[in-house]
Amino acid sequence: MSNSDEEINNTFVHNTKKRKKTGRMREVMKKLRVSTHEPGDDCRCKRLKCFDRISSEQRAKLLKDFNSMNYTDEQNIYLCGLMNVCSIKRRRSRKTEEMDANFHQTHFTYKVRVIENDETEEEPVCYKAFLSIFGITKGTLEHLQKSLKMSGTAPSDKRGKPGSNKRLDNNIKDLICNHIKSFKGWQSHYSLNDTKKEYLPEDLNIKKMYKLYLDAYESQNHVSYETYRTIFNTEFNISFGYPRTDTCSACDEFKIKAKALRAEGN
Repeated sequence: MSNSDEEINNTFVHNTKKRKKTGRMREVMKKLRVSTHEPGDDCRCKRLKCFDRISSEQRAKLLKDFNSMNYTDEQNIYLCGLMNVCSIKRRRSRKTEEMDANFHQTHFTYKVRVIENDETEEEPVCYKAFLSIFGITKGTLEHLQKSLKMSGTAPSDKRGKPGSNKRLDNNIKDLICNHIKSFKGWQSHYSLNDTKKEYLPEDLNIKKMYKLYLDAYESQNHVSYETYRTIFNTEFNISFGYPRTDTCSACDEFKIKAKALRAEGN
């Protein structure tokens, strides 16, 4: 291998490790989430005639500017700035007095800011147009509405941040730990360091263990692979594959005989 080829390989390995360490792929996915909103259909609003008043060029610029924002929090703050919370002063119930009417205490109005004759103007739009112009879902808008009603501020995106994960039930955690403990490993007794590390067969891995867990307990307690893997890495000191250079021939012979006896017993 030439020096240039070796340099290219070293650079590739370095970049791969760096991406894994710093979580660059996670950052890429975050960027994709905030920059891939697509416009929706015409609201066909008869009252405000949103799509007639706001040209296709203006709508395209609004969506482009929205997609150019770097983070979900920035988008949430921007959208909440275009929403107004109004209290309902008059209402007319269509239910009889004997029936309990489910009244809404507030309602929302929406607007967009467009450039008209080199000046920024605010144009009111309906609920459907607001969703369509920014390419957001009803669930996203309901999340913003709830935050404005409860705190008066835009919600914060807690995905991937410390403390954002829900607390794992202790019973489920114990079940996972007991399942991992059911795989009987062995310790290296020729190591120079006093270690409690255990070794499982080299043909085993965390994904296979997780699959066995699902086969045994999925109907009772479903957990994600990431949860299982996190507990395996943080609660246990286990590796796969026995350190062959750290054994003697006698030990290997005894283990082979023991394995053969267990197989005959089964």
